[in-house]
Amino acid sequence: MKNYFGYNDLLTSLQSKAKIFADTSITLPKFSTLEKLELALRHYQAADTLISLARQDIRTKSDKLALGEQANEIYNEAINVCIDLEASARPSFVSKYKEQAFCFSEKNKSSVLLEALAGAEALQFAGIPDTLLDMEHKLSIDIVNYINLKNNSKNDSLTNIWNALLFKTKRSYDSLISIFEMQYPDYYNLKYNNSPATVEEISDLVDKKTAILSYVIGDSTITIFAIGKRDFTVTQVAKIDSLKEKINAYRFYISNTDLLQQEVMYGMHESVDLYQELAIQFYNLLFPAEIQEFLKGGILYDIENLIIIPDGQLATLPFETLHTENYNAEWTDWKNKDYFSNMPYLIKDYNISYNYSATLFQQTRPKEKTDEIEVTPLNDWLAFAPVFDDKNIAGTTMKTRELLTF
Repeated sequence: MKNYFGYNDLLTSLQSKAKIFADTSITLPKFSTLEKLELALRHYQAADTLISLARQDIRTKSDKLALGEQANEIYNEAINVCIDLEASARPSFVSKYKEQAFCFSEKNKSSVLLEALAGAEALQFAGIPDTLLDMEHKLSIDIVNYINLKNNSKNDSLTNIWNALLFKTKRSYDSLISIFEMQYPDYYNLKYNNSPATVEEISDLVDKKTAILSYVIGDSTITIFAIGKRDFTVTQVAKIDSLKEKINAYRFYISNTDLLQQEVMYGMHESVDLYQELAIQFYNLLFPAEIQEFLKGGILYDIENLIIIPDGQLATLPFETLHTENYNAEWTDWKNKDYFSNMPYLIKDYNISYNYSATLFQQTRPKEKTDEIEVTPLNDWLAFAPVFDDKNIAGTTMKTRELLTF
């Protein structure tokens, strides 16, 4: 991971090699299936290291987005390799691969968000000389400029000049980071030491009645990590077809309850049936048998509190509205005002909250129990979403509302 000219080519090469080793349909005479998977994992770990280094070098939003897209693909592939290794490995190694899969998922979810939060909040630390902060800012800008000049140079001589200056500037930047690490550890840990939370660390944070469910959407699968006080399990399910479209349809139904209620009142039930079908389908997809067993007694305790960490389009799905079983009320009960409130919503079984990643959950959680409210650099704000009476513009931002009502 040293002296490479550009991370793009190296990252693509590492990913390509990893995919070859991970492909069970490709026969490599010198390696067993388990050895191939181990080699694939090593290449994905190298790619992860390179992604971390690249994120320190790039500064523009467009470059960060491009790297984020490739990193998302790499981490999803790496998780699948860990799942395959878990199924093939000796029992003593199973836990290792499950935890490595969780590490990849956290790297994918938390890195960019933590970097953005930490970069802004780290400046609140007092005691750091302005000269060091100015030097950090200047070196950061110089690195971006030298990279652009090198990439756009027209001849080898200029390329060598910019490479030499880039190398020298990076060395200065690394030396400055070392100063932060030794002399200003709080600032360093927040801004530069964004290591993902481990399974053990998260287990220590939650109580015996609380579990974290973290979801990762792949091309054809959904991986679910379940972490409790003293238990950890990973399961993978096949992703249903047209997941995004079905989530949109489900959101339409729960956002238009008048339509459903009118159907019930007039003895019609087409939309209600579709709504209930989706509600139970999503529950069965996102809470398969292994996860239900984990939550309902499992190895240790019945779980009462769920912290949901969704991924991709699942972030728009209100988990608390899912149905835990089929609702078989008679249609003759349509006059019953409790028709919808009696439905078996997931919220009736669990207290549900959400987070962006387990690492962010760890970072923003008070470190010590106290009777007073603790304000830490990453949780010193409170946000509210506006709700409007006009159903045509409900849920929109104020700016969007102005546009819609102009």
